[in-house]
Amino acid sequence: MTIHPYIFYMLLMAMLALLLTIQIFRHSATHARTYLAALLTSGGAFMILTAAELSASSETLMLWLRNLQQLPLFITPVLLFGLAREYAGYGAARTRRWLLFLTAPVLLQFLLILFDQQLGLLRVSTEVVQFGTLSEISVTQTFLGAITIVYPSSVALLAASILFIQLLRSNHSERVMNTLFFIAFILPVAYMLSVPALPWNFPGQIAVGFTVTSGILLVLYYKYDLLAVWPVAGERIFETMTEGILIISSGGRIKEWNSAAEQMLMQLTPGLPAQWRGLPCTDILPEVSNFDKHTVQDMQEESWTDENLPLRVRARLYPMKSLRSGEEASLLMLTNVTKDYLYQEALYRRATIDYLTGTANRSYFIEQLEEVISMGRSFTFVLLDLDYFKQFNDRYGHQAGDEVLQFFASLLMSHAEGHGFSGRIGGEEFAAVCWMEEEEAARNVQQLQLQLMNNPLTFDGEPESVQFSAGTAVFDPALGGSFSDLYATADNALYIAKRAGRNQIVTSRGHSVQGREKDRDDSPASSAGRTV
Repeated sequence: MTIHPYIFYMLLMAMLALLLTIQIFRHSATHARTYLAALLTSGGAFMILTAAELSASSETLMLWLRNLQQLPLFITPVLLFGLAREYAGYGAARTRRWLLFLTAPVLLQFLLILFDQQLGLLRVSTEVVQFGTLSEISVTQTFLGAITIVYPSSVALLAASILFIQLLRSNHSERVMNTLFFIAFILPVAYMLSVPALPWNFPGQIAVGFTVTSGILLVLYYKYDLLAVWPVAGERIFETMTEGILIISSGGRIKEWNSAAEQMLMQLTPGLPAQWRGLPCTDILPEVSNFDKHTVQDMQEESWTDENLPLRVRARLYPMKSLRSGEEASLLMLTNVTKDYLYQEALYRRATIDYLTGTANRSYFIEQLEEVISMGRSFTFVLLDLDYFKQFNDRYGHQAGDEVLQFFASLLMSHAEGHGFSGRIGGEEFAAVCWMEEEEAARNVQQLQLQLMNNPLTFDGEPESVQFSAGTAVFDPALGGSFSDLYATADNALYIAKRAGRNQIVTSRGHSVQGREKDRDDSPASSAGRTV
């Protein structure tokens, strides 16, 4: 059996449409791709049914094939409407509701056509018309039948207008692709509407428009990589982003937001209102006032790392214009950087804080001291060393020794707060910077000795007091100096304090401040309250 070239062409384009549908489903699913696949399937089915009608020899079979053609023919404008809305970035949920609403009349029309032989509502008569070796059914419609054609045509025109507006708003790089895409879907619609006015008549006229659509889509797929740049539904992107997104009007009011933004703001803003739309953004996020929203030209960035906030947030404000209304607006992107912030904070602590005592380590203490020197501020440098610490370690063990270091460091930091800063230089040696004259600083350090004496530690059920010796040095901006100079001077005074019997503070001038009366021997006493 020989297939007529015209029928072969129609079946070939139908197969191409169905093959392209298969290619679409090989990509990740989106609403837009689903609508496009449904459109191609519908178009392919219409072309196959038209080719079958042209090949049929029985009038009854031809009539049934014509009736079946009406479902893909009428459903195509509805699917095109859904695709156009997805392409333009309208909400997916609302689009689905629109499609359900628009599909109901289509199904009613299809049922009326199937049972028209019994009802006689849509057709006056049908007859077979011969075109050479091809033949098809010719239908004379009733007034109601003519009216039913208006519905799918109106839906098709609405979809075409959405696509056309999107075409006008597309950027230059996508203009050719969008134009071809628009032509691909407007041709069947335009041809269906213009058939009654055309001066010529040939079989399967409407199906010809669908064959052209298949050809254009094939070109788009292979030449412009249509599926790779196919616009994913805006709502899907909006909702699946891990960054919080808020759309802010030019007047500073919230227009839209996604679920990630809602989750972040519920943590950032206690007592968040249930309805945000229309509220000033500064009511929800006072930090937004740092941005200049009214003169946004380029991206602006702020980091919100307040210790009182449960999250650390990087906020970026981008200028934008609404594609639908043309209204100027801004996009506020919130990124949760808490993990990064805590990681950086941990690295900073490891680089600056002594891991055992929690006070500044040697390098950070020296860095702070040299910064003060560069500022030209006078101060007293104090070098402190625990007395009998090795013997203490030998008696109670290194774990207990660590506890002594931690206890001493905590008291030293508390004592230095408001008067300067402190740090661990190494081993049992500590240092402090005091914003005081040398003699006053020495008396202040003596208060630390008394505090240690009045707060003994307990090991193996016995109280043990901790004592230390200290030496001081003075930084005079007029004379200058460095950490090494101050350390050498204070270390010399500390040596004198150790030689003089420990538990003393000796100034750079040789003045000694006695902490308390030392024990009879130079080792920890065996009675309660003994010193280490």
